[in-house]
Amino acid sequence: MINRTSSARILVVDDSEDSADITSIYLETGGFNQIEVVNSGQAALEIVGARDDDAAPTDDAHFDIIIMDIGLPDIDGIEVCARMRLNRPTRHTPILILSAAKEVQALNQAFMAGASDFVGKPISSIDLLARVRTLLRLRREQARRQLREEELTKTTRSEERRRFDASLMDDVTMIPNARFLELAVRQCGENGLSASLALVHIANFYGYVERYGEKAAKELVLSVRDILGNSAAPLRSSLIYYGNGTFMIFQPAAPDAAALTEVCAQITASTANIEMVNANGPAGKKLSLITHVDWRDSNDLDDITPDLLAKLDALSAKENHL
Repeated sequence: MINRTSSARILVVDDSEDSADITSIYLETGGFNQIEVVNSGQAALEIVGARDDDAAPTDDAHFDIIIMDIGLPDIDGIEVCARMRLNRPTRHTPILILSAAKEVQALNQAFMAGASDFVGKPISSIDLLARVRTLLRLRREQARRQLREEELTKTTRSEERRRFDASLMDDVTMIPNARFLELAVRQCGENGLSASLALVHIANFYGYVERYGEKAAKELVLSVRDILGNSAAPLRSSLIYYGNGTFMIFQPAAPDAAALTEVCAQITASTANIEMVNANGPAGKKLSLITHVDWRDSNDLDDITPDLLAKLDALSAKENHL
């Protein structure tokens, strides 16, 4: 008969040297040769890292199963079991209780404290090994199930994160959208940071859509996106497509509006003579943009976007009137 050696680490907790020796011998005959023996409840708690201080457990604190006499002299097995269940390294470790027939009430209390199974005294080699192997098999299956659940949770969170990130991107321009701007503005306010926001709107965009159609309007939006993307925007600023021909450039922690004001001036100057097919300017070939910049401290950021959009409405109305 081949005696296969198990890699399981076993902790035996027993104040009786003879009883501990017998348990160890039975385990060794069953192929378990990584056995640690302690003779008190306090020693057991210390070796598994369930100490009163905040010291981190060592690598030696890991055991695959704990075999413990219920009647220990310093801290009884019931309390040791309960404290081990509150200890992270031993929260799910199988605990096999050694109990005499007269200790029925104490055994019930041990199960309530978190014991996994018991072996009656005097110990039978067959009974002991059968329960140890069963508990180890159940623990391995529990560990595999926990791993699968963790992997599933990780996958679910990753998918949720992917969907969240996708919800912050505009489908047409593939740059951050209005929702992203809302969150960025809110984050600045919560962190006590000021911010500057520049609005860049394609003039007469609705008229352009009506005259040339959605496809041409999309191409125009993408062209403007590329122009703005190549502008010398401040560090950490974000280019955002707000929709309907409106772009935003958001600069968190901006000390004032000077940087974005300069950017908008450069954009206006650089696009003034750009000729584009089906352009929206007065001559039908020149690209025309409406720009406006605002700056707010952290206490007044909630209204920065609505105020800029209101300003856009006023500028658009004035342009259409002219």
